[in-house]
Amino acid sequence: MRFSYLAGQDCGVMITDEPGTGKDLMAEPVHKKSGQMAAQLYISRVDCETLSEAEGQTGFYGAEKSEAQTGSRG
Repeated sequence: MRFSYLAGQDCGVMITDEPGTGKDLMAEPVHKKSGQMAAQLYISRVDCETLSEAEGQTGFYGAEKSEAQTGSRG
């Protein structure tokens, strides 16, 4: 995939591959060419094999806070 295509998208990008393949080397030029280049680039390194399915879904897609977390009551 071309850097310019990724940089032109108004969305987050997840780059996946085997360890040691230089994913961060691709992330930096995509970020520099994007509309977000003024913002801080954050690179998260996650070993997905160690996550449970629930942890992975919450970490990548977010989760609504439960009543216990927000303190609200029905």
